[in-house]
Amino acid sequence: MHRLIRAQNYLEGILTNNHSGSSNHFSKAVGTDLELGQITGKYQDCHYEKALLGFGMHFDGFLHVSLDEAVICHNSSCQNWAARIAAYFQIGSQYVSVVRVPRARAFYSTSTEKAMKIAHQNLALRNSYGTLGGYLYPKYEGDSFRIFSNNHVLADSNGGLRGDTVYSMENAKYRIGQLENFQPLYSDIPNYLDLAVAKLEGYYPTKHPVPCQTRAIQKQEVVMKFGATSGVTTGKVVSNSYRITIEYNGTPVLFKDQLVIVSTTPGQSFSQGGDSGSMIRATHDNSFAGLLFAGNKFQTFANPGMLVVQKLKEWRYL
Repeated sequence: MHRLIRAQNYLEGILTNNHSGSSNHFSKAVGTDLELGQITGKYQDCHYEKALLGFGMHFDGFLHVSLDEAVICHNSSCQNWAARIAAYFQIGSQYVSVVRVPRARAFYSTSTEKAMKIAHQNLALRNSYGTLGGYLYPKYEGDSFRIFSNNHVLADSNGGLRGDTVYSMENAKYRIGQLENFQPLYSDIPNYLDLAVAKLEGYYPTKHPVPCQTRAIQKQEVVMKFGATSGVTTGKVVSNSYRITIEYNGTPVLFKDQLVIVSTTPGQSFSQGGDSGSMIRATHDNSFAGLLFAGNKFQTFANPGMLVVQKLKEWRYL
């Protein structure tokens, strides 16, 4: 077990660029540039550590490692990569699982298929949007409702200012309020939340989805969400402590202790572009499980609901 912990600490160091010398040694030990396959563009002089997107312990007890499919050759065996990584850390190969996935991105969209579409003024200019996650009740009589979603939806990935206009992106674009608060995204230290709050002005929700009870979400729990693009989908939590790098406008941002969800419906993704900000709930007790913020065609990533509620309480919304 201590070797699995050492492996996670080491991989985290690579993601945060804390092991510049040792990660080069790791790259040479695990695989050479030639073994990485056909590498073009920004990956021309790539080493293994640049292919590392994320990792975490899955429900099956495996150390699950995600490698960038744009870097790792399509005919390269994930089983071989798992064996190399296991050998490097001196752990049994049966405890390592490797998958080739697209680089995850923040899930906003320019599609216009479903409801609950919202956007910061900069995103609205690009006809892009995310999902309204939920409402926060007024703090006092005469006060306004708030809405919450992701930083990259309501605050344009740190590009917005408090007071900026927030739009509904329904059939006609119209102002519904202003940005009031957001958790900054950092490129030099680990992140835990992609979260922002906007104050509604002259609008009141006809339905009141609000953060309800929260708890620690366990691996293998079944969850559901309602997103602006893909609507209602169900999935299974495969990790509740994942580390993953997400690209925001071309800048990689590291997140720690995140939920990873995969669809339980064959041939269907749990989320699509535009679903960022969706509130995810546990199906058996309706607990607020997480806030969807990124994904790829295989995996969806979410901030744990307990951390979201904790931050909203710090901001005195709850």
